Amino acid sequence: MKEMKQIHDFAVKWCDKFRDQNINYIELVDHWMADDCAALGFEMDCGHAFSERYGQAANNHEALDSIIDDVTDISLLGSAIYSR
Repeated sequence: MKEMKQIHDFAVKWCDKFRDQNINYIELVDHWMADDCAALGFEMDCGHAFSERYGQAANNHEALDSIIDDVTDISLLGSAIYSR
C-alpha cells in the first residue's frame, strides 16, 4: 500500500506542476520528473510497451483520451510517462 501512496503523491505533485501557469519551464523539462519516475521503479523504454498495447495512444491525445480509463497497469503507464 505504501507504493500506491507514493504513486498518488507523484501524480498529484506533477499534475499540480503542469497546471501551474506561472511555473518555470525548466522545472517541467529538466531531470526532476525523470528522477521521480526512476525512484518509483518506472522504466525508460521509449514508450514501446505502451505503444504495443495501446497503439497510437502513446502519441495522440485523442486516442489516449479514448483508452485512458481502461489503462490499469500502473507500471506500464508510469513507464510511458517516463519515456515521454
